[in-house]
Amino acid sequence: MRKPFTHDQTAPSKTEEYRKLYWKGYRFLNRERRLRYGRWYRSRPEYREYIRKYNAIHRDKIYERKNALRRMHAKRLKEEVFRHYSPSLICQNCGFADLRALSIDHVSGGGGSHRRAIGRERGGTLFYEWLKHNGYPIGYQVLCMNCQFIKRIESKEFSWCPRRSAEVLA
Repeated sequence: MRKPFTHDQTAPSKTEEYRKLYWKGYRFLNRERRLRYGRWYRSRPEYREYIRKYNAIHRDKIYERKNALRRMHAKRLKEEVFRHYSPSLICQNCGFADLRALSIDHVSGGGGSHRRAIGRERGGTLFYEWLKHNGYPIGYQVLCMNCQFIKRIESKEFSWCPRRSAEVLA
């Protein structure tokens, strides 16, 4: 049996539910007007001056927050891409499972020249974004760094330093 409602308990009233629905509808129906007002408000010289001063005072906190969000985005993106190519997040050669040491490998080799051709020379997050944007093309695999370097030595992909590659291969 249900207990009767007492006044010390808080329960959403019908008017509160109605008010939430009303404002949700208002925001939806007046979206363009609200956006136009926001653009006007932010374009005012007083607001711009306030923001300039605020940014000058809180620069470190703002950069810290932006960098934390950037790192979080990069970590999520890396995990998403790796889960596509290896659902269990392990190296496809040896089974190593630490995400910090895993990387994307071009199955047929030539990853550096491919990244330069698509304008993503540095790799990392930019390359992961390219993979995601292009629908996760085939020809990539997840390897740990040890297996990737062993593969580079075995397939003689040391074009960056011919003297060093000769020493390693000898």
